[in-house]
Amino acid sequence: MKINDLTVIKHEEINPNTIIFYKPVRSFCKLKYRKNDKNKLKTCPNHGKNPLCPPLSKYREDILKKYDKFILVWIRFDFITWKEQREEKHPGWTPGMVANLLHYQKSLKKLLKDYIKKHFNPFPDELFGCGSGFWGKQSMESAGMLVLDLLNKSGEIIKKGIYSLNGIRFEQKPTYEIVLSSLLCFKNKKSLEDYLR
Repeated sequence: MKINDLTVIKHEEINPNTIIFYKPVRSFCKLKYRKNDKNKLKTCPNHGKNPLCPPLSKYREDILKKYDKFILVWIRFDFITWKEQREEKHPGWTPGMVANLLHYQKSLKKLLKDYIKKHFNPFPDELFGCGSGFWGKQSMESAGMLVLDLLNKSGEIIKKGIYSLNGIRFEQKPTYEIVLSSLLCFKNKKSLEDYLR
């Protein structure tokens, strides 16, 4: 099964009140993580070096006054099926190697980009991507957005660690599904249908 067969992409207009900014979010990039099972803990190599990343990138709470319409586009990825397929194909891989985002993240971001290009005309006045360098744009987190809160606003806790995103569920620590999102910002108050191709 190909990666596109394991994904669903959707979009919805969101209330600007669900976009919460919090300056300390920008320091999350300094948190240490393990790149794979053998490596020592590391921080993101882009922090302090890439102009799209903190502390070089700007805190962007100004978008709430600058734009009139906000559309969230997200992709849902069947992570558990993907991991099962990887385990079958590579029986010697460790769980960390099977789940490594380098095996799927670039493909998911390409699907998300293709969806935005296909469905939105005119192109957004500003776009905040999922992760560093998505279309050469600042990420939602580097702008200071509390992405998990945005996803959970108006939603509900389904069970511990699983939340509802403005009606769409996501896992805080993905085991079964991964959700990547981008925020599209528009200056005028046209209806959502006016932006769709």
